[in-house]
Amino acid sequence: MRRALLLWLLCTPVIAVAQKQGRLLADSLLNEISAHNRDTSLVKLYDLLSYTYANINPDSGILFAGQALSLANELNWDRGKAAAYADMAINHNARSDRNTALEYYVKALDIYRRLGAKTSEAAVLSNIALVHHKQSNYALALDYYMRALAVMEETGNKRGAAITLENIGTLYKEQGDFDRTVKYYEKATVLNRELNDAAGLARNLGNMGIIYDARGKYAQALEYHLSAYEANKLTGNKYGMQINLANLGLVYLHMGKLQLAVEKQQQALRICEEMGDKTSIAINSGNLGETYYALAQKTGSAIHKRQAIEHLDRAVSLCMETKALAPAAEFVAFLADAYALSGDYRQAHQYQKMLTDIKDTVYSVQSKLEIANLENQREVALKEKDLQLKDKQIEMANLEITKRKARQGLYIVSIVLLAIILIVAFKGIVSYRKSNKQLTDEKKLHLETILNQNMKIKARNAILEEMAHKHSHDIRGHVATILGLSQMFNKQDYTDEHNKVIIDGISVTADNLDEVIKQIVRKENELTRLSKEKKDK
Repeated sequence: MRRALLLWLLCTPVIAVAQKQGRLLADSLLNEISAHNRDTSLVKLYDLLSYTYANINPDSGILFAGQALSLANELNWDRGKAAAYADMAINHNARSDRNTALEYYVKALDIYRRLGAKTSEAAVLSNIALVHHKQSNYALALDYYMRALAVMEETGNKRGAAITLENIGTLYKEQGDFDRTVKYYEKATVLNRELNDAAGLARNLGNMGIIYDARGKYAQALEYHLSAYEANKLTGNKYGMQINLANLGLVYLHMGKLQLAVEKQQQALRICEEMGDKTSIAINSGNLGETYYALAQKTGSAIHKRQAIEHLDRAVSLCMETKALAPAAEFVAFLADAYALSGDYRQAHQYQKMLTDIKDTVYSVQSKLEIANLENQREVALKEKDLQLKDKQIEMANLEITKRKARQGLYIVSIVLLAIILIVAFKGIVSYRKSNKQLTDEKKLHLETILNQNMKIKARNAILEEMAHKHSHDIRGHVATILGLSQMFNKQDYTDEHNKVIIDGISVTADNLDEVIKQIVRKENELTRLSKEKKDK
């Protein structure tokens, strides 16, 4: 069973916008227009008005975004232009005009990249990902999520990273990959706790409720969803409240408490209709239709059959309109069953054909391969970053060793020279005649000693440098090769003919790695021998 999509829009941070939205705020902002000159402050005001109207009247929001863009062009203010393009995108997205929204997001992204505005760039990348996510284009959505996450990690934007990690977890939830879902939800929870983000933690409570529901632990699921609902209710977060209600309805549905499920789903649907969010309306209508279908199966009531068909049909129509194909696939399947239960087998057959077409689009092998490849790229990038850090640590350690050896050599030379001076002075006092010859002989002897010691120190340093080179280059290269080959191994089909090639490649690389390690061991033995010779001397 589906839940309401947990997607959170990251607004561009050109202007900080409070969560309080509505007519009162819009009216207050409108009264400020006459007090502004035609400068950047007025562009910012239009920007704020446009964003505010996105949740009230997107058509008005588009008009204010147009005014912001016109004035920003007049002032030749690039940052204002980018904000206006982002506002255009947000409002078109609120109207479910996804393609137009993407066009404006791309324009905003180009400007932010040119300006080097990393935080705004990450926000727009995340918003683009959300649009693709709502259209069930998972490969593209994950691609943009990963790009946004990389920029957020680079700039230390923990709040944005937490939200993006949640959305990636939701993406995997919709794909049925619960292990990766939990992995990304837990990462988001860690960041939200670090930030002491009450709203984020409320979302995480809801997320964990979904996981418990999927695993059949309904009592825990209800507890998490109710806690999330109360947290969102305290902050007046209606979008979060309708998600929690929808998820409570699904848990009751799975428990067989169908009347309670209908009650919660109807509450969620009413909130969505007040908000005018077509995607949420579609999903909640579909959830309600599935529950009425379960009631129809249980009671055989013609009223329940009709209610199931009406709600599922509405959900499918809105999903197709907004290109939310993944939820559409589930609702089409139930709609076909609902028609069959009502005895209309012709319609049932038509929707079964429609279901096949949708599944071929959403769950194609190519799409799954692209998603897996993007995940692997992310893991490889993180491992590469870790290897680079270790290389730097090895380099610093080697530098410290070199400095230490240099200091030791200096101390030895100083002590030897001091001893020579004392001996020469003593010999000069005892016997003037013998001093010249003895001094010459002793100088020669000590200089040879110093030369031999310096040669041994240089030999040890050369061995250390060679060992460091093999650690940082030869070993790392073979390890990276093995990691790359292991990622390509087809764990789903061990008979895959490519697996043998991969195993052979790993074997050859492992042999090469073994030879490098043997070389390092030989060098370590040579280093031990030199140290022993020095002690014997």
